[in-house]
Amino acid sequence: MGRTRQMIGSALKFLLPEVQLVQTVREHGWVARREPAAGREPEERNEAPEQAAGRRQGQERMRAAGAGAGQTAAQTAPQGAPQPVRADGRTFGQAGFPASAAPVPEPGKTGQEDWSVEDLDRLFQEAEAAVNRRVVGQRPFVADLVAAYRQGYMNESPDQPRSVILVAGPPGTGKRTALNELLRSLHVHKRVPAAEAAELDLSHYTEQDLSGNFIEDLAAAFRQGEGTVLFGGLRQADSAVVAQAARLAAEGRLRTREGIRISAAGSFIVFYLDDPGAERGERGRIPAGLSGRLPSAVLQSVRAAAVSEPHDPASMQEISRALLEQAAEKLSRNTDTAVEVDGSVPARLARLAAEDRTFGEAVQEWIDRVWFPALSELRARGEIRRGDRVRLVFSGEEFRVEAPSGSYPVRPVSLAPDETLEEAIAELNGLIGLEPVKTCIRELMDTAALNRRRAAEGAGAVPMALHMVFTGNPGTGKTTVARLVGRILKAMGLLERGQLVEAARQDLVGSYVGSTAPKTMAKVEEATGGVLFIDEAYTLARHDHDTFGLEAIDTLVKAMEDRRDRLVVIIAGYTQETEGFLESNPGLRSRFPFMVEFPDYAPGDLLRILEGMAAANGLRLDDQAREGLAEQLERAQIPGRKDGGNGRLARNLLEEAVRRQAVRLREAGDAAPEELGLLTAADFGLGEQPVFDLDQEMNGIVGLAPVKSFIRALEQQVLADRRRRDAGIEVRSEQTLNMIFTGNPGTGKTTIARLTAGMLRSLGVLKKGHLVEVGRSDLVAEYVGHTAVQTKRVVESALGGVLFIDEAYALAQDGVQGGGFGREAIDTLVRLIELHKDNLVVIMAGYTEDMERFVSLNPGMASRFPLRIEFPDYTAGEMRQIAETMVRQRGFRLAPDMEGRLEDLFRSGPISARKDAGNGRLVRNVLEEAIRRQAGRLAEQPELEGERLNELNAADFGWEGTSRTGASEGDALRELDAVVGLEPVKAFVRSLSAQIEVGRRRRELGLPQAAAQTLHMVFQGNPGTGKTTIARILARRLRELGVIQADTLVETDRSGLVAGYVGQTALKTREVIERALGGVLFVDEAYALAEGDSFGQEAIDTLVKAMDDYRDKLIVILAGYEADMERFMNRNAGLRSRFPNVITFPDYSAEEMLLIARGQLAAQGYAMTAETELRLLDRFNASGSERESGNGRLVRNLAEQALRAHALRVSRKTDATAEELSTLLPEDIPGQERGISG
Repeated sequence: MGRTRQMIGSALKFLLPEVQLVQTVREHGWVARREPAAGREPEERNEAPEQAAGRRQGQERMRAAGAGAGQTAAQTAPQGAPQPVRADGRTFGQAGFPASAAPVPEPGKTGQEDWSVEDLDRLFQEAEAAVNRRVVGQRPFVADLVAAYRQGYMNESPDQPRSVILVAGPPGTGKRTALNELLRSLHVHKRVPAAEAAELDLSHYTEQDLSGNFIEDLAAAFRQGEGTVLFGGLRQADSAVVAQAARLAAEGRLRTREGIRISAAGSFIVFYLDDPGAERGERGRIPAGLSGRLPSAVLQSVRAAAVSEPHDPASMQEISRALLEQAAEKLSRNTDTAVEVDGSVPARLARLAAEDRTFGEAVQEWIDRVWFPALSELRARGEIRRGDRVRLVFSGEEFRVEAPSGSYPVRPVSLAPDETLEEAIAELNGLIGLEPVKTCIRELMDTAALNRRRAAEGAGAVPMALHMVFTGNPGTGKTTVARLVGRILKAMGLLERGQLVEAARQDLVGSYVGSTAPKTMAKVEEATGGVLFIDEAYTLARHDHDTFGLEAIDTLVKAMEDRRDRLVVIIAGYTQETEGFLESNPGLRSRFPFMVEFPDYAPGDLLRILEGMAAANGLRLDDQAREGLAEQLERAQIPGRKDGGNGRLARNLLEEAVRRQAVRLREAGDAAPEELGLLTAADFGLGEQPVFDLDQEMNGIVGLAPVKSFIRALEQQVLADRRRRDAGIEVRSEQTLNMIFTGNPGTGKTTIARLTAGMLRSLGVLKKGHLVEVGRSDLVAEYVGHTAVQTKRVVESALGGVLFIDEAYALAQDGVQGGGFGREAIDTLVRLIELHKDNLVVIMAGYTEDMERFVSLNPGMASRFPLRIEFPDYTAGEMRQIAETMVRQRGFRLAPDMEGRLEDLFRSGPISARKDAGNGRLVRNVLEEAIRRQAGRLAEQPELEGERLNELNAADFGWEGTSRTGASEGDALRELDAVVGLEPVKAFVRSLSAQIEVGRRRRELGLPQAAAQTLHMVFQGNPGTGKTTIARILARRLRELGVIQADTLVETDRSGLVAGYVGQTALKTREVIERALGGVLFVDEAYALAEGDSFGQEAIDTLVKAMDDYRDKLIVILAGYEADMERFMNRNAGLRSRFPNVITFPDYSAEEMLLIARGQLAAQGYAMTAETELRLLDRFNASGSERESGNGRLVRNLAEQALRAHALRVSRKTDATAEELSTLLPEDIPGQERGISG
């Protein structure tokens, strides 16, 4: 049956080549890989140097491991012949590994005769005994290791590794020796193909190597079939690499995207881990404490475990004795002497190794790095001669070599002599400045010295960590002092090497899950024995969700505790940020007992540092440069700023001076030798500084006379204080210079703020005198807690100058519980203003009323801003001066037809006291609009040439004829004449107009003027009687007469003035009033303000106050029913006196309403027949006696109904004529028919 299937399969393969293709792909994958020629390295890869070095080391170990596997392809194949790669992993020649000439045995076979169970028992008993002879004091561990291998030979699974074993324990406890001895014994009996494990250090690979180097080396490692592959470097390895290795161990096979197949069938896989804290658990099981420190993927794949134990003192002495005896034999041969070891030496070394918890490794390292070099140096120098008997002893707390020529100490060999404590302290004392820092370091030294003395006298040393926090601005010498700390502690014997290892976030934090802890520990390992200096450590905890940074912190905290006697960690950074960092981990602050604040350098110290740098480079400063630098450094060092530079500033100034000197000497030609080393004031850019002239600066500013007077008075006060101080007279006349600028936009507040900053700098009050302009958005952040940080950053940028906060009132958020983020900014500002009062002036600006309300709500602000300056609006004449200056500055000129017109233009344009008056901004906008119009005009007049091209004429400024608005004087009266009815009202408007016109003529002739009259009015009458229409015409007429500046009519009622919350009505009413300034405010149904709640009265009070404050800028008209308005005026006595003009609007007669309807319909293109008008007149007569008839509103409503009826009627006629489409008939008029025929 089986043969028949085989024949059918062969036939199908012959007939269908596709079957062969599918089978080939299944066996070999899609990609066939070809190895480089023998003797050549694989193709160069894009990898970091340390990665390449690690990979080459791994390849060398693999070559060494594979060398004992028997005859290789490299020995039998021609040189340079390429080796094919099998997808099943049976034949390899990858990554420099020799490929086997013979096929690797099938899983479960060795190529030898089968072994019985009895033979295997005997083999492993012998192997265990051999291992125990080599490894001291680890019998339980050896038994577990042998059992794990023995169990592997009971595994009959053809596609799986024989076993996956965890070998772990403290360093130096014989783990590797035991494994190699076991493999040697098995190899002798031909149970494994190699006497050593093929080792892969996983820490040498990155995630990018998963499809390259790592896979190649992994495939080569498993070519031995039943060999052992050891994976080391688990803790420092990339988590993705560990996961790939663990997957192969768990599944027994691995296939890459490139089609490479790797089989671990029949192999032993060992995960190797040095763990000082490992303790044995139940036999053959992973201890609970160790399982938490293993990658989960590895933990799941392990089938057996062998964990070594820390050596006890007896075992450690035995190991030390054995290693020393082996070393003595080797030294005797190499030096041709007789080397002996005293019995005191193994005991001392065993104790030191146990304290270090690296046991045998520590002993072997001491032999290799200390004893061998020391003895060979003595032999090479002739201190020890051929045939001498040499004895190693431990005496007087040190190791010594006793020889015929003398007794010599055994110490680590160094080409440089050990630095003494006095030398390190002398260098610390030689640092310029930093006196508080030096005091802290001396206290640290005294504490450590006293602790050592207690220990020496048997009083017991107090366990003490020496970790430190260095806080301060950049360039204050933190790294220099950290390096000195390492050297001082080494000289005191508290650190072994005293090296400084610098690290930042990128050196500690990985880029993916699981990579941070190994990366952090790698730096810890590098720094052990010295100082780990972490600059800007607070970047490790950027926020609560920075899991990678927090993992690095947790790893550091544990390492600091575990290695407290071998490692000093110093974190450094800005003071406040570092304080926040120490709060990011509960155990962090308690592990840093020494907090050292590095102050900014004083200007004199900086000058000494700069001169020292110059002298070190063969340069010197002349006297003028020295004096100028002292002043410059004084201005540069501003307390609280983080960009002062400190030592870095000195270095930058020197380097810039050297560059300038080179240019100066080159331009000067041949320079004398003494000039080559001389730096002048010019080299430092210290030329003559411009003198600030306040009067000259003031002369360039138009208007603002009260503001200028205030600034001059302020200058005189500061000068007087300085004169008294120079004369040695002590008086307390200093004052806070924070100010509040109030006024409308465009009144020059920013310009005056910049001038004030320059003046205070020239007077020595401020060091930099720069102006930082901000608003609410620059101070307030979007998230809780961020506003204080953002505000602090802005304040620090303004230190040494002026912080100008425009529209500061916006920081006070009404209606937000607790004041919102704006309140947080205010609180931060108040605190920082007080903190930096000697190096900062703050100016807050905004509208007058808004700023008064803002300051009243914040008592802390009021007391810190004693100086308040009101900026008045510019007059029309001042705006003309500003415009003429701007025209000249932009290279234009005014045409003759603009003579005297600019002032009229601005007199009719801005409305003083309104927030949108514009002032200087209006001038700029008007000018820019004129320039745009001129460009269009020039495009239409190509014949213009010369000076006419930069000439701005009246047309460019929008003048047409004699009026800029385009409306002729008297248009309002003509519009009034067109109004139907209302003859008494029209008569009032005409008489008022005539009165104002006569008054203007008398003024022009210089005649005495009548008393000023109040133009506020009351319009009373039924709805629809034209009150709003007359108010609009009246506004236009008053604008024509120059009484008001705009023909604006702002219409409102109770709902537009009254708010729903206490205190909000006045704000709402003021907003409406501000819109109406320069025009007319029309309050319809004003009597409603006196009805209901008290909010209406608040609106009335606000309105009355505004009428007094803006009597020349506002006209108020109150409107409503006659009876209601009478009651309203009687209820508010103060109102009647303010509204002397009461105009009653009569109801329209039926005939007047017909005229209104005729006009409205004609405006829309409709006409009425005579019968239709009669019908409409009857309709008006029928409703004229009703109070709610609506008057003009009734006309509009009836007209709209008639138009709808007409449309419905005409829509039924498809052939309607144009006349029919525009003529209303009687039946279109709504209401009862009265015998009028259609």
